[in-house]
Amino acid sequence: MSNLNPASGGAQKIQIMDNSLSSQFENEYFYCSWEWHIARLSPVCALIYPLAFTLSGGAKTELRDRRFFASAGSLATYFGYSECQVRRGLIALEETEFFQLISRKKFQPTHYRVLSHEDWAEKHDGKCTTKVKYPWTGEGDPLGQLLWKMTWGQVKFADFQVTGLRKLGVDENKITSEFSAYWEQTGQRMKPKNVPRSFYMHMKDVSQAAQIRSY
Repeated sequence: MSNLNPASGGAQKIQIMDNSLSSQFENEYFYCSWEWHIARLSPVCALIYPLAFTLSGGAKTELRDRRFFASAGSLATYFGYSECQVRRGLIALEETEFFQLISRKKFQPTHYRVLSHEDWAEKHDGKCTTKVKYPWTGEGDPLGQLLWKMTWGQVKFADFQVTGLRKLGVDENKITSEFSAYWEQTGQRMKPKNVPRSFYMHMKDVSQAAQIRSY
């Protein structure tokens, strides 16, 4: 993707985002938004889109009535970009379908219908980034959240790792008490990413020892 320099005023090629690839992206920080998609376009698109959405009525206006039109020249003057850059930005927004073409006439501003992120996502299923849910974000198994807190946020237990601990058949209170001692004696001197598996092996030994004593 080629970024455009507002000061250059020259025409540069814009690579339109490949929506067929965007569904492969996952992140652990945020849910999808129009910002995530338009960040993959030229910088001027991130200026044009929110202005157009606001001027067209925004979320309070039905999509069919959400109309935007402004000349490339007026937008270029407003944002400090060249007209060529603005035109390319408008084309990019149209090609990615955040703008739906209503009418295009020579020597007149093109009229667009502006889609919200929700509108766009309905028409492009599977093309949004996905926020990965982890126990420590307040979603999932509470045991994972507790173990994370016990390490002051240093060690993150994924859902499958917490499930593995539970499948050992050890009481949750026993798991947390063992982890407290394990973290104090061993875990905090390890790389955080290695702690969950190492602690699982420790708890597996604890579980097997308890089974032997029960016979």
